[in-house]
Amino acid sequence: MLLALGRHTLTSCLTTQARQHLDWSADYRAYSSGRLDANLLFGAVLEQAQASYGGSTRVWLALDDSTLRKSGRKVPLTAWRRDPLSPPFGVNFQWGHRVLQTSLLWPQPQGGARGLPVAFEVLLNRPRPKQQATLPPADLREALRQANVNEAAVRQLNRLAGKLARPAVAAVDGRFANKRFLRQLPKNVSAVARLRKDALLYRPPAETATTGRPRLYGAVVARPEALRLDESQPWQTLNAYAAGKNHCFKIKTMGPLRSKLTGAAPGRLMLIAPLAYRLRAGSKLLYRQPAYLWITDTEMSLQEALQGYLWRWEVEVNFRDEKTLLGVGQPQVWHPQSVQRLPAWQAAGYSAMLWSSLSLAPDSERAALPPPKWRRKIKPLRPSTQCLINRLRHDAWASAIRPESFRGFWTHPSAAQKPPKPHNSLAAALFLATG
Repeated sequence: MLLALGRHTLTSCLTTQARQHLDWSADYRAYSSGRLDANLLFGAVLEQAQASYGGSTRVWLALDDSTLRKSGRKVPLTAWRRDPLSPPFGVNFQWGHRVLQTSLLWPQPQGGARGLPVAFEVLLNRPRPKQQATLPPADLREALRQANVNEAAVRQLNRLAGKLARPAVAAVDGRFANKRFLRQLPKNVSAVARLRKDALLYRPPAETATTGRPRLYGAVVARPEALRLDESQPWQTLNAYAAGKNHCFKIKTMGPLRSKLTGAAPGRLMLIAPLAYRLRAGSKLLYRQPAYLWITDTEMSLQEALQGYLWRWEVEVNFRDEKTLLGVGQPQVWHPQSVQRLPAWQAAGYSAMLWSSLSLAPDSERAALPPPKWRRKIKPLRPSTQCLINRLRHDAWASAIRPESFRGFWTHPSAAQKPPKPHNSLAAALFLATG
Protein backbone atom coordinates (compact mmCIF):
# COMPACT_ATOMS: atom_id res chain seq x y z
CA MET A 1 0.00 0.00 0.00
CA LEU A 2 2.86 2.41 0.74
CA LEU A 3 4.73 1.64 -2.50
CA ALA A 4 1.80 1.43 -4.90
CA LEU A 5 1.74 3.84 -7.84
CA GLY A 6 -1.55 5.43 -8.87
CA ARG A 7 -4.73 4.49 -7.02
CA HIS A 8 -4.06 2.48 -3.87
CA THR A 9 -6.37 -0.42 -4.59
CA LEU A 10 -5.67 -4.08 -3.90
CA THR A 11 -5.15 -4.73 -7.60
CA SER A 12 -2.63 -1.88 -7.70
CA CYS A 13 -0.76 -3.52 -4.82
CA LEU A 14 -0.71 -6.80 -6.71
CA THR A 15 0.70 -5.04 -9.75
CA THR A 16 3.36 -3.37 -7.60
CA GLN A 17 4.46 -6.85 -6.47
CA ALA A 18 4.37 -8.19 -10.07
CA ARG A 19 1.58 -10.59 -9.11
CA GLN A 20 -1.03 -9.38 -11.57
CA HIS A 21 -1.00 -12.76 -13.37
CA LEU A 22 -1.46 -14.85 -10.23
CA ASP A 23 -4.50 -15.74 -8.16
CA TRP A 24 -5.68 -12.70 -6.14
CA SER A 25 -8.34 -14.31 -3.95
CA ALA A 26 -6.01 -14.83 -0.95
CA ASP A 27 -5.33 -11.09 -0.70
CA TYR A 28 -9.02 -10.29 -0.43
CA ARG A 29 -9.66 -13.13 2.04
CA ALA A 30 -6.88 -11.79 4.29
CA TYR A 31 -9.21 -8.89 5.17
CA SER A 32 -12.66 -10.44 4.75
CA SER A 33 -11.84 -13.39 7.03
CA GLY A 34 -10.21 -11.25 9.70
CA ARG A 35 -6.68 -12.62 9.34
CA LEU A 36 -5.04 -9.17 9.58
CA ASP A 37 -5.64 -7.10 12.71
CA ALA A 38 -4.39 -3.51 12.50
CA ASN A 39 -4.59 -3.10 16.28
CA LEU A 40 -1.55 -5.34 16.67
CA LEU A 41 0.57 -3.03 14.53
CA PHE A 42 -0.90 0.04 16.23
CA GLY A 43 -0.06 -1.51 19.60
CA ALA A 44 3.56 -2.14 18.58
CA VAL A 45 3.98 1.50 17.49
CA LEU A 46 2.36 2.76 20.70
CA GLU A 47 4.51 0.53 22.90
CA GLN A 48 7.78 1.63 21.32
CA ALA A 49 6.81 5.28 21.08
CA GLN A 50 5.78 5.75 24.70
CA ALA A 51 8.95 3.96 25.85
CA SER A 52 10.94 6.82 24.25
CA TYR A 53 8.47 9.62 24.95
CA GLY A 54 10.73 12.36 26.35
CA GLY A 55 10.60 13.58 29.96
CA SER A 56 7.01 14.83 30.04
CA THR A 57 4.74 13.37 32.69
CA ARG A 58 1.79 13.24 30.28
CA VAL A 59 1.22 11.68 26.88
CA TRP A 60 -0.69 13.87 24.44
CA LEU A 61 -3.31 12.35 22.13
CA ALA A 62 -5.35 14.01 19.39
CA LEU A 63 -8.79 12.72 18.33
CA ASP A 64 -10.83 13.68 15.31
CA ASP A 65 -13.26 12.23 12.81
CA SER A 66 -13.40 12.57 9.04
CA THR A 67 -15.15 11.20 5.95
CA LEU A 68 -13.71 8.86 3.32
CA ARG A 69 -15.49 9.51 0.06
CA LYS A 70 -16.98 6.51 -1.74
CA SER A 71 -18.92 6.19 -4.97
CA GLY A 72 -20.70 2.85 -4.51
CA ARG A 73 -24.18 3.21 -3.08
CA LYS A 74 -24.24 -0.37 -1.77
CA VAL A 75 -20.86 -0.40 -0.02
CA PRO A 76 -21.43 -1.34 3.65
CA LEU A 77 -21.32 1.43 6.29
CA THR A 78 -21.67 4.24 3.73
CA ALA A 79 -24.16 7.07 4.07
CA TRP A 80 -24.61 10.77 3.33
CA ARG A 81 -22.27 12.87 5.46
CA ARG A 82 -22.04 16.60 5.94
CA ASP A 83 -19.14 18.17 4.06
CA PRO A 84 -17.12 20.31 6.54
CA LEU A 85 -15.70 22.36 3.65
CA SER A 86 -19.10 23.47 2.42
CA PRO A 87 -19.64 27.26 2.28
CA PRO A 88 -21.44 29.00 5.15
CA PHE A 89 -24.44 29.88 2.97
CA GLY A 90 -25.21 26.27 2.00
CA VAL A 91 -24.49 22.85 3.47
CA ASN A 92 -23.14 20.24 1.07
CA PHE A 93 -23.20 16.47 1.55
CA GLN A 94 -20.85 13.70 0.48
CA TRP A 95 -21.29 9.93 0.30
CA GLY A 96 -18.78 7.86 2.21
CA HIS A 97 -17.53 6.31 5.43
CA ARG A 98 -17.18 8.14 8.71
CA VAL A 99 -13.89 7.31 10.43
CA LEU A 100 -12.42 8.11 13.83
CA GLN A 101 -8.69 8.36 14.42
CA THR A 102 -6.45 8.89 17.46
CA SER A 103 -2.87 10.10 17.00
CA LEU A 104 -0.06 10.11 19.53
CA LEU A 105 1.60 13.55 19.49
CA TRP A 106 5.34 12.94 19.46
CA PRO A 107 7.31 16.05 20.59
CA GLN A 108 10.15 17.18 18.36
CA PRO A 109 13.30 19.13 19.31
CA GLN A 110 12.35 22.38 17.55
CA GLY A 111 9.14 22.64 19.58
CA GLY A 112 6.59 21.05 17.25
CA ALA A 113 5.16 17.56 17.23
CA ARG A 114 4.42 14.75 14.81
CA GLY A 115 1.24 12.73 14.89
CA LEU A 116 1.54 8.94 15.04
CA PRO A 117 -1.81 7.23 14.36
CA VAL A 118 -2.42 4.65 17.10
CA ALA A 119 -6.11 3.88 16.49
CA PHE A 120 -8.35 3.98 13.41
CA GLU A 121 -11.97 2.90 13.15
CA VAL A 122 -14.74 3.00 10.55
CA LEU A 123 -17.89 3.97 12.43
CA LEU A 124 -21.27 2.28 12.16
CA ASN A 125 -24.33 3.97 10.66
CA ARG A 126 -27.39 5.04 12.59
CA PRO A 127 -30.39 2.75 11.99
CA ARG A 128 -32.72 4.07 9.32
CA PRO A 129 -36.27 5.13 10.28
CA LYS A 130 -37.75 1.87 9.01
CA GLN A 131 -35.22 -0.12 11.01
CA GLN A 132 -35.87 1.96 14.13
CA ALA A 133 -39.57 1.12 13.93
CA THR A 134 -38.89 -2.64 13.95
CA LEU A 135 -36.15 -2.77 16.62
CA PRO A 136 -37.02 -3.26 20.31
CA PRO A 137 -36.37 -0.17 22.44
CA ALA A 138 -33.34 -1.69 24.17
CA ASP A 139 -31.73 -2.76 20.87
CA LEU A 140 -32.49 0.62 19.33
CA ARG A 141 -30.79 2.47 22.19
CA GLU A 142 -27.75 0.22 21.90
CA ALA A 143 -27.57 0.67 18.11
CA LEU A 144 -27.75 4.46 18.45
CA ARG A 145 -25.08 4.38 21.14
CA GLN A 146 -22.74 2.28 19.00
CA ALA A 147 -23.16 4.67 16.06
CA ASN A 148 -22.50 7.83 18.08
CA VAL A 149 -19.09 9.37 17.37
CA ASN A 150 -18.62 10.49 20.99
CA GLU A 151 -19.32 6.99 22.32
CA ALA A 152 -16.86 5.58 19.77
CA ALA A 153 -14.24 8.09 20.90
CA VAL A 154 -14.70 7.06 24.54
CA ARG A 155 -14.37 3.38 23.59
CA GLN A 156 -11.22 4.14 21.64
CA LEU A 157 -9.71 6.05 24.55
CA ASN A 158 -10.56 3.24 26.96
CA ARG A 159 -8.69 0.76 24.78
CA LEU A 160 -5.66 3.04 24.57
CA ALA A 161 -5.70 3.97 28.27
CA GLY A 162 -5.06 0.36 29.22
CA LYS A 163 -1.85 0.39 27.15
CA LEU A 164 -0.47 3.70 28.45
CA ALA A 165 2.10 3.72 31.24
CA ARG A 166 1.51 7.38 32.17
CA PRO A 167 -1.44 9.81 32.26
CA ALA A 168 -2.72 11.09 28.95
CA VAL A 169 -4.35 14.27 27.67
CA ALA A 170 -6.81 14.19 24.77
CA ALA A 171 -6.82 17.34 22.61
CA VAL A 172 -10.17 17.57 20.80
CA ASP A 173 -12.19 20.13 18.89
CA GLY A 174 -15.68 21.39 19.61
CA ARG A 175 -17.37 18.22 18.31
CA PHE A 176 -16.32 16.37 21.47
CA ALA A 177 -17.03 19.19 23.95
CA ASN A 178 -20.20 17.60 25.32
CA LYS A 179 -21.44 15.54 28.26
CA ARG A 180 -21.30 12.23 26.48
CA PHE A 181 -17.56 12.50 25.89
CA LEU A 182 -16.20 14.59 28.76
CA ARG A 183 -18.10 12.79 31.53
CA GLN A 184 -16.97 9.32 30.41
CA LEU A 185 -13.23 9.92 30.10
CA PRO A 186 -11.01 7.19 31.58
CA LYS A 187 -9.52 7.86 35.00
CA ASN A 188 -5.99 8.52 33.75
CA VAL A 189 -7.09 10.65 30.76
CA SER A 190 -7.90 14.38 30.88
CA ALA A 191 -9.03 16.59 28.01
CA VAL A 192 -8.42 19.99 26.46
CA ALA A 193 -11.50 20.76 24.37
CA ARG A 194 -12.56 23.74 22.30
CA LEU A 195 -15.50 25.51 23.90
CA ARG A 196 -18.30 27.65 22.51
CA LYS A 197 -17.97 31.39 22.97
CA ASP A 198 -21.39 31.52 24.67
CA ALA A 199 -20.83 28.54 26.99
CA LEU A 200 -22.45 28.76 30.42
CA LEU A 201 -19.95 28.39 33.27
CA TYR A 202 -20.35 28.49 37.05
CA ARG A 203 -18.24 29.00 40.11
CA PRO A 204 -18.09 26.20 42.71
CA PRO A 205 -20.88 26.48 45.30
CA ALA A 206 -19.93 28.70 48.23
CA GLU A 207 -21.43 26.39 50.83
CA THR A 208 -22.91 22.92 50.89
CA ALA A 209 -26.44 22.46 52.25
CA THR A 210 -26.79 19.99 55.12
CA THR A 211 -30.21 18.85 53.93
CA GLY A 212 -31.61 18.14 50.50
CA ARG A 213 -29.69 17.52 47.33
CA PRO A 214 -26.15 18.98 47.35
CA ARG A 215 -25.52 21.92 45.04
CA LEU A 216 -23.14 21.40 42.14
CA TYR A 217 -23.03 24.90 40.68
CA GLY A 218 -22.57 28.32 42.21
CA ALA A 219 -22.86 31.79 40.70
CA VAL A 220 -22.80 32.18 36.94
CA VAL A 221 -19.62 33.80 35.60
CA ALA A 222 -19.21 35.87 32.45
CA ARG A 223 -19.52 34.09 29.12
CA PRO A 224 -16.18 33.40 27.36
CA GLU A 225 -16.83 36.03 24.70
CA ALA A 226 -17.73 38.61 27.36
CA LEU A 227 -14.53 37.76 29.20
CA ARG A 228 -12.52 38.43 26.06
CA LEU A 229 -14.10 41.87 25.62
CA ASP A 230 -13.73 42.77 29.32
CA GLU A 231 -10.80 45.19 29.52
CA SER A 232 -10.64 44.94 33.31
CA GLN A 233 -9.36 41.36 33.03
CA PRO A 234 -5.61 41.45 32.26
CA TRP A 235 -4.00 39.52 29.42
CA GLN A 236 -1.11 37.12 29.96
CA THR A 237 1.61 36.36 27.41
CA LEU A 238 2.80 32.86 26.56
CA ASN A 239 5.20 31.63 23.88
CA ALA A 240 4.27 28.49 21.96
CA TYR A 241 5.36 26.77 18.77
CA ALA A 242 2.95 26.75 15.82
CA ALA A 243 3.17 26.85 12.02
CA GLY A 244 6.95 26.39 11.90
CA LYS A 245 8.06 29.00 14.46
CA ASN A 246 7.46 30.36 17.94
CA HIS A 247 4.60 32.80 18.42
CA CYS A 248 3.61 35.08 21.28
CA PHE A 249 0.02 34.33 22.37
CA LYS A 250 -2.14 36.53 24.57
CA ILE A 251 -4.41 34.56 26.89
CA LYS A 252 -6.90 35.05 29.69
CA THR A 253 -7.76 32.35 32.16
CA MET A 254 -10.33 31.75 34.88
CA GLY A 255 -10.70 28.86 37.28
CA PRO A 256 -11.45 26.62 38.93
CA LEU A 257 -14.92 26.63 37.38
CA ARG A 258 -17.68 24.12 36.83
CA SER A 259 -19.63 23.33 33.70
CA LYS A 260 -22.61 21.12 32.95
CA LEU A 261 -20.32 19.37 30.45
CA THR A 262 -18.27 17.87 33.28
CA GLY A 263 -20.64 18.09 36.25
CA ALA A 264 -19.00 18.29 39.65
CA ALA A 265 -15.49 17.87 38.23
CA PRO A 266 -13.70 21.26 38.24
CA GLY A 267 -12.14 22.73 35.14
CA ARG A 268 -10.36 25.82 33.84
CA LEU A 269 -11.21 28.22 31.04
CA MET A 270 -8.45 29.49 28.75
CA LEU A 271 -9.14 32.24 26.22
CA ILE A 272 -6.66 32.74 23.35
CA ALA A 273 -6.69 36.12 21.60
CA PRO A 274 -6.77 36.17 17.78
CA LEU A 275 -3.31 35.88 16.23
CA ALA A 276 -2.36 38.55 13.69
CA TYR A 277 -0.88 37.62 10.31
CA ARG A 278 -0.23 39.07 6.83
CA LEU A 279 -0.81 37.30 3.53
CA ARG A 280 2.32 38.98 2.12
CA ALA A 281 4.84 41.60 3.12
CA GLY A 282 3.22 45.02 3.45
CA SER A 283 -0.34 43.72 3.12
CA LYS A 284 -3.24 44.43 5.46
CA LEU A 285 -3.00 43.00 8.96
CA LEU A 286 -5.54 40.18 9.39
CA TYR A 287 -6.63 38.25 12.46
CA ARG A 288 -7.61 34.66 13.05
CA GLN A 289 -10.54 33.60 15.18
CA PRO A 290 -10.20 33.53 18.99
CA ALA A 291 -10.18 30.17 20.75
CA TYR A 292 -11.85 29.15 24.00
CA LEU A 293 -10.47 26.04 25.68
CA TRP A 294 -11.90 23.98 28.53
CA ILE A 295 -9.18 22.19 30.53
CA THR A 296 -10.42 19.35 32.72
CA ASP A 297 -7.15 19.07 34.68
CA THR A 298 -6.82 22.18 36.86
CA GLU A 299 -3.24 21.28 37.85
CA MET A 300 -1.98 21.43 34.26
CA SER A 301 0.19 24.44 33.47
CA LEU A 302 -1.18 26.96 31.00
CA GLN A 303 1.94 26.66 28.86
CA GLU A 304 1.53 22.90 28.49
CA ALA A 305 -2.19 23.18 27.75
CA LEU A 306 -1.65 25.81 25.07
CA GLN A 307 1.20 23.98 23.37
CA GLY A 308 -0.56 20.63 23.51
CA TYR A 309 -3.71 21.99 21.90
CA LEU A 310 -1.67 23.61 19.12
CA TRP A 311 -0.17 20.18 18.46
CA ARG A 312 -3.68 18.85 17.82
CA TRP A 313 -3.40 20.02 14.21
CA GLU A 314 -1.18 17.00 13.52
CA VAL A 315 -4.21 14.69 13.40
CA GLU A 316 -5.51 16.83 10.51
CA VAL A 317 -2.14 16.38 8.79
CA ASN A 318 -2.47 12.62 9.26
CA PHE A 319 -5.90 12.64 7.62
CA ARG A 320 -4.61 14.68 4.69
CA ASP A 321 -1.64 12.36 4.09
CA GLU A 322 -3.81 9.25 4.39
CA LYS A 323 -6.36 10.51 1.88
CA THR A 324 -4.07 12.13 -0.69
CA LEU A 325 -0.77 10.22 -0.58
CA LEU A 326 -1.73 6.81 0.80
CA GLY A 327 -5.17 6.45 -0.76
CA VAL A 328 -6.99 5.38 2.41
CA GLY A 329 -10.53 4.61 1.31
CA GLN A 330 -9.65 3.93 -2.33
CA PRO A 331 -9.63 0.09 -2.21
CA GLN A 332 -12.85 -1.21 -3.74
CA VAL A 333 -13.93 -3.89 -1.29
CA TRP A 334 -17.47 -4.92 -0.43
CA HIS A 335 -17.22 -7.36 2.46
CA PRO A 336 -18.20 -5.70 5.80
CA GLN A 337 -15.01 -6.85 7.54
CA SER A 338 -12.83 -5.72 4.64
CA VAL A 339 -14.51 -2.30 4.68
CA GLN A 340 -13.53 -1.89 8.35
CA ARG A 341 -10.13 -3.57 8.40
CA LEU A 342 -8.47 -2.40 5.19
CA PRO A 343 -8.46 1.40 5.90
CA ALA A 344 -7.23 0.72 9.44
CA TRP A 345 -4.42 -1.45 8.07
CA GLN A 346 -3.37 1.32 5.68
CA ALA A 347 -3.27 3.81 8.55
CA ALA A 348 -1.24 1.34 10.65
CA GLY A 349 1.36 0.96 7.89
CA TYR A 350 1.55 4.75 7.62
CA SER A 351 2.09 5.00 11.38
CA ALA A 352 4.85 2.38 11.29
CA MET A 353 6.63 4.32 8.54
CA LEU A 354 6.43 7.56 10.54
CA TRP A 355 7.76 5.88 13.68
CA SER A 356 10.65 4.36 11.70
CA SER A 357 11.66 7.83 10.53
CA LEU A 358 11.41 9.26 14.07
CA SER A 359 13.43 6.44 15.62
CA LEU A 360 16.21 7.09 13.06
CA ALA A 361 16.15 10.88 13.51
CA PRO A 362 19.95 11.35 13.90
CA ASP A 363 20.58 9.79 10.48
CA SER A 364 17.53 11.29 8.71
CA GLU A 365 19.41 14.06 6.89
CA ARG A 366 22.27 11.80 5.84
CA ALA A 367 19.97 9.03 4.64
CA ALA A 368 17.50 11.27 2.85
CA LEU A 369 17.48 11.45 -0.92
CA PRO A 370 18.82 14.69 -2.47
CA PRO A 371 16.01 17.23 -2.87
CA PRO A 372 15.17 18.76 -6.28
CA LYS A 373 16.99 21.91 -7.32
CA TRP A 374 14.10 24.24 -6.50
CA ARG A 375 14.02 23.02 -2.90
CA ARG A 376 17.72 22.95 -2.04
CA LYS A 377 17.70 26.45 -0.54
CA ILE A 378 14.80 25.56 1.76
CA LYS A 379 15.79 23.40 4.70
CA PRO A 380 12.66 21.54 5.86
CA LEU A 381 12.05 21.21 9.57
CA ARG A 382 11.17 17.54 9.13
CA PRO A 383 10.91 15.10 6.23
CA SER A 384 7.50 15.13 4.59
CA THR A 385 5.45 11.99 4.09
CA GLN A 386 6.20 12.07 0.36
CA CYS A 387 9.95 12.16 1.12
CA LEU A 388 9.58 9.14 3.39
CA ILE A 389 7.68 7.24 0.70
CA ASN A 390 10.38 8.11 -1.83
CA ARG A 391 13.04 6.82 0.53
CA LEU A 392 11.07 3.62 1.10
CA ARG A 393 10.77 3.09 -2.66
CA HIS A 394 14.51 3.63 -3.02
CA ASP A 395 15.27 1.03 -0.34
CA ALA A 396 12.88 -1.49 -1.89
CA TRP A 397 13.57 -1.02 -5.60
CA ALA A 398 17.06 0.46 -6.04
CA SER A 399 18.76 -2.93 -6.26
CA ALA A 400 16.36 -4.04 -9.01
CA ILE A 401 16.90 -0.98 -11.22
CA ARG A 402 20.29 -1.17 -12.96
CA PRO A 403 21.45 1.86 -14.98
CA GLU A 404 23.35 1.48 -18.25
CA SER A 405 26.76 -0.02 -17.50
CA PHE A 406 28.93 1.89 -20.00
CA ARG A 407 27.25 5.28 -20.00
CA GLY A 408 29.68 8.17 -19.49
CA PHE A 409 32.91 6.51 -20.77
CA TRP A 410 32.95 8.40 -24.11
CA THR A 411 33.92 12.02 -23.55
CA HIS A 412 34.57 13.34 -27.12
CA PRO A 413 31.62 15.11 -28.79
CA SER A 414 29.84 13.16 -31.47
CA ALA A 415 30.20 14.24 -35.08
CA ALA A 416 26.50 13.71 -35.73
CA GLN A 417 24.56 16.90 -36.36
CA LYS A 418 21.34 15.66 -34.77
CA PRO A 419 20.92 16.24 -31.02
CA PRO A 420 21.07 13.10 -28.85
CA LYS A 421 17.86 11.53 -27.69
CA PRO A 422 16.95 12.42 -24.11
CA HIS A 423 17.71 9.80 -21.50
CA ASN A 424 14.84 9.38 -19.06
CA SER A 425 15.99 8.10 -15.70
CA LEU A 426 13.55 5.57 -14.28
CA ALA A 427 15.13 5.90 -10.84
CA ALA A 428 14.59 9.66 -10.77
CA ALA A 429 10.97 9.24 -11.82
CA LEU A 430 10.27 6.71 -9.06
CA PHE A 431 12.41 7.84 -6.14
CA LEU A 432 12.46 11.64 -6.51
CA ALA A 433 8.76 12.21 -7.20
CA THR A 434 7.65 15.35 -5.38
CA GLY A 435 3.98 14.37 -5.34
